[in-house]
Amino acid sequence: EGIGFIPRKKEKGWFDEECESVTTEKNKAYSNMSQKGNTRGNVEIYKIKRREEKRVHRRKKREFENERLTEIEKI
Repeated sequence: EGIGFIPRKKEKGWFDEECESVTTEKNKAYSNMSQKGNTRGNVEIYKIKRREEKRVHRRKKREFENERLTEIEKI
């Protein structure tokens, strides 16, 4: 066989159902904003959803890293 591209596995142990639902809500707000026009209300809703998504992702990443660190410290 020839040389080819091997896709990397994306392992995100911190990304769970809550992250997925928050991201889906943000994506819906974005598509709503882009399809129905960039009115102040639509833009504001999108910004709020984006902020909420970032907050949840940061919290989940922090919790995941802390769990891994405590696991490593036990060894």
